[in-house]
Amino acid sequence: MSGNPRRANGSARDKLRRTLLMTTTVCDLCGLPLPSLDEVRHMSPMDPRYPVIDEIVPIKYGGDPLSRENTHLVHRACNAKKGAKVPVNPALYKSTQPYRVSHDWTKPGF
Repeated sequence: MSGNPRRANGSARDKLRRTLLMTTTVCDLCGLPLPSLDEVRHMSPMDPRYPVIDEIVPIKYGGDPLSRENTHLVHRACNAKKGAKVPVNPALYKSTQPYRVSHDWTKPGF
């Protein structure tokens, strides 16, 4: 077994990637088109436009690397920019805890 949790169940991860490639046409991070299946077959995996699976809630924060709800397809370069940051849009990322603040900024006054 590999030390990388993404590859612990490689066949399930590969199946998820194929499913995402067939159903996703734009990068969920930048909104630009992803390469087609034919283009992907002829691309280097190191190409910045190469589509990779990204965990919405990173594995280090408890995100499931094999869950369809926690994964999406993004460009390799977009995924590198995002890194393991915690998502900030709760509408898209239901699994994250709300941020704690010191003051209720929705009420007027201090």
